[in-house]
Amino acid sequence: MAEVDQSVLRALLDLTDLESGHDVTAALLERLAHRAVSLLPAACCAVAAADEDGELSLLRCSDGVGWTLGLAQIENRSGPLVDCYRRGVPVQCPDILSAPAWPQLAAAASAAGIRAFSAVPLRRHDRVLGAACVMRADPGDDRPEELALAQAMADSTAVGLLRAEAARDDGRAVDRWRSALSRQITIDQARGIVAQRHGITVDAAARLLEQQAETQGVDPGDLAERIVQGLALWHRAK
Repeated sequence: MAEVDQSVLRALLDLTDLESGHDVTAALLERLAHRAVSLLPAACCAVAAADEDGELSLLRCSDGVGWTLGLAQIENRSGPLVDCYRRGVPVQCPDILSAPAWPQLAAAASAAGIRAFSAVPLRRHDRVLGAACVMRADPGDDRPEELALAQAMADSTAVGLLRAEAARDDGRAVDRWRSALSRQITIDQARGIVAQRHGITVDAAARLLEQQAETQGVDPGDLAERIVQGLALWHRAK
């Protein structure tokens, strides 16, 4: 396998990999921005992901120029990056100076020495998670193989983002399960305490605890927590 093919393969695998830490999404976006510049004839790259409201918000770039031009598109809600995300298809601009639809971006790009833009969506099947915008100093279209590589890297990043999302969902599910288990254990402890104090069965104690919770207008779990804590304090005082 040629050396360039090995680099491409490593990049595609790397973009699906999850890092430890809390900001996995930002890390994957930044990784894509730098891989795009290293493997494509690009001056810089800006990558943006959508928030829960479907708006492009999180932005990571290969350098300061990418940041300036990427942020300009997001703030103005205009440009290849934004159009690509909205439409879910690649958007090419061979020469920004000849693109009347984006005059503000054209002025900023000209000042930064950027002429051509190519944006590809971060997508998995029919879900679009964001977009990546590759920028070049010279005008002209991307070659088909370059656009295909950019899309492949964007698709790999989308896989990584969805894996990160699934991991977060799994973590929240585990947290909910642990919370529910802890709540049930506390309620069972409270039932035992009530049964012992009043000389009644555990079933009768369970009904009494539910009645008291309803009368006081509190959650049975919260009432059980107070009962258990009260017993702990009583044991320490004793």
